[in-house]
Amino acid sequence: MEEVDKMSHRLRTCGAAAVLLLLLTLLSSCGQSAVQDETATDYNQYIPSHGVTAYTKDLYIFFDSGRLFYVGRSQPSQLFPLCFQADCDHKNSSCTAWLNTPSRSIYAAGDNLYYIDADKDAKPALYRMDLSGGGRELVKSLNILNEESWPGISSLGYSFRVYGSYLAIELNLLQEDSWQHKIYLTGIDSKDEGVFLFGEEGDSDKSYIAIEFRENWLFVTEKNAADGTNTLWGYNFTTQEAVPLVEGWDISNCFTVQDGILYWAVTGDGVYSMDMEKKSVTKHRSFDPVLEYGAAAYDDQYLYLTNAIRYMDSQGTVPAEERGVKVYDLQGNLQQFIPVPQESGNALLLLFTPGYAFFCDDRNGSYCPTLYLEKAAVSSGSAQMLPVG
Repeated sequence: MEEVDKMSHRLRTCGAAAVLLLLLTLLSSCGQSAVQDETATDYNQYIPSHGVTAYTKDLYIFFDSGRLFYVGRSQPSQLFPLCFQADCDHKNSSCTAWLNTPSRSIYAAGDNLYYIDADKDAKPALYRMDLSGGGRELVKSLNILNEESWPGISSLGYSFRVYGSYLAIELNLLQEDSWQHKIYLTGIDSKDEGVFLFGEEGDSDKSYIAIEFRENWLFVTEKNAADGTNTLWGYNFTTQEAVPLVEGWDISNCFTVQDGILYWAVTGDGVYSMDMEKKSVTKHRSFDPVLEYGAAAYDDQYLYLTNAIRYMDSQGTVPAEERGVKVYDLQGNLQQFIPVPQESGNALLLLFTPGYAFFCDDRNGSYCPTLYLEKAAVSSGSAQMLPVG
């Protein structure tokens, strides 16, 4: 009883975010179903293309044109429909690779895939399936997604992320003739209604976008229309505080967090880092304005920059022999340049794993991988672009 009284006191004195976290802990300890905590293996650090790719322990999953595909850990060059039914031709919705959801996004946590769809009453809800595409079930109704924001992801609706035991939703709601921009967090399997971490009622000048999870932090970009500034904010789950981190932030910046150090790359500028405790910023290097202008992404080991994207080189300034993927360490020291032949098309960064980096060619509008490289070969300078068939 004494422990119950102590918990009751903590619930009364903590803020809303603390209440959420304590409730999640209570539910787990009382035998309720809880999603496996994935923070030990930070899957999000491997996914530059959120929603269309999902990283799991043994399968790398890609969501394209209403269907799910996968690459196996031991067969990175082979792409298959996410269906393990005997004699299935994969041509209709009876195939478990098919997923017709307005949210057009898939996320992995534990041994499940998560997505948002409409329930039998046409109301939005969070669903999950197992890694074979079967066992689909409604997990949680999402009353927070009202009619103004359902059913599509857009600047006038919502976007979301699933990570470990959490669901975070970016909401853009029209209320009393003005847009309200908020970040909502809830536990996947808890009965709790969740909390708003960012966004104040009545403040239409500030919007919060680009949700990311890293090392027990939730990051968002604050766009302040009143003064035209952008700031990267972080919510620390340990301290239960939201703090401003980097001013002048752009949502095209890629970043990672390793051992309390925030590393980021700015297109057309260079590579930076910041000690998140001391708030001290270091610029490690500048980018070449021609050869190092492109799309970039971090994983836990490398920074990747591809200039092999023709729409970003519309003036043809990148010489053919310099067109490809540059792989750097976290501080921006070049480890290897890997050419991408013209006939291979674009090389958009799609998904990283501990062993591989996957790329797609967006010329046909597909987000299935077409190329990959073996990361172990980067250290010896022998990595090559290999085809995914």
